[in-house]
Amino acid sequence: MIRRLVDSTNGTTAIEFALILPAILMLVFGTFETGRAFYTYHSLQAVADELARYLFISYGEQDINRAQLLRDTETWLRIHYRYGDPAQIKVSGSVGKQDNIKYREIVLRQPITLTIPMIDVSFNIEASRQLPY
Repeated sequence: MIRRLVDSTNGTTAIEFALILPAILMLVFGTFETGRAFYTYHSLQAVADELARYLFISYGEQDINRAQLLRDTETWLRIHYRYGDPAQIKVSGSVGKQDNIKYREIVLRQPITLTIPMIDVSFNIEASRQLPY
């Protein structure tokens, strides 16, 4: 009787499946999350390009203060950002000078949280553009 139980292969498929399932699920969820992160990155880069064009055309060489620039940027994002919630995007800006060329820099940061089971990971995706004036 004991020899029959030892030689039995009933249930081995279920055990093997239970051992392999977590790895397969991590691979599938990881693929989806990588795609979502790349989509978010590409979307933020596209919005940064559109925003840079808008700001360059709107202000050109005008000397405006940083607060007004950030206000106009956030307003523009609320209207034109169509890839998610514009309220999640953090906007920062600065003015600098490089090689005797003054520029405004706009930085957009969007937080992203991975939805892989049992893994809690959050990070920011960032896009920045420099606008000469």
